[in-house]
Amino acid sequence: PASVARSESVTVRLNFYAPQAGRVVVAGDFNRWQGDSTPMTPQGNGVWTVDIPLRQGIYSYMFVVDGTAWVTDPDAEAFQDDGFGNRNAVVRVRT
Repeated sequence: PASVARSESVTVRLNFYAPQAGRVVVAGDFNRWQGDSTPMTPQGNGVWTVDIPLRQGIYSYMFVVDGTAWVTDPDAEAFQDDGFGNRNAVVRVRT
């Protein structure tokens, strides 16, 4: 039998509650930690969301609020030390 390629991506939705935020973006190893390349969309009631297509793997990320505050996702499935005294959120993607 032919092997199945594991290069397809899965859409991952991240949600973040930040009612005072004017802008929220996601920075992570999937976008080279660029603080402006993956903006989140306000959904009302202080909730921000973004859908990100990711291939199978384990990714670290943080939310960047108003361009200055780097915030760990409190609802992440796992966390890891970022090497700077903080914790990154971790998401595992399975295809």
